[in-house]
Amino acid sequence: MNLNFKIEEECGYFFGTINDVAYLNVTPHQIRFCNDQDNILELPLSGLLVNATPKEEILKTEHGIEFTKTIFSKDYEMEENLNKIVLKIKESTEVKTVIVVGSIIAAQAYPEQVMALIPCRGYERVAPAEKRMRLDKFTTFSNQ
Repeated sequence: MNLNFKIEEECGYFFGTINDVAYLNVTPHQIRFCNDQDNILELPLSGLLVNATPKEEILKTEHGIEFTKTIFSKDYEMEENLNKIVLKIKESTEVKTVIVVGSIIAAQAYPEQVMALIPCRGYERVAPAEKRMRLDKFTTFSNQ
């Protein structure tokens, strides 16, 4: 896979493009991608941070112990802003796809809209500064 990203800017937000795909980093840190040859590409911060709000639901209580489920909720104003940015990227470039790359929590709060990263083989259990992520595979959650 060619890792020659072109870093572009639209309305004050930065994103990387390769072929017909744009990658918008909505995490609080740069992302290092790699391929099978361990070539590294760094995707900078976009300038937009997508977060989620955790909400706890008690499933049951046994012997005074609570068992909970955490649900991550989106910010609808943030979602609207994100949709506008993605649309502007598509309109101002020749990309056909915009992949919004966020945290696993953001991916749960914004299903099918924000994608979570998958580490490259051999980088699954390393310190964050050493992480290398895949460009060709992402985790997504469904709306159901």
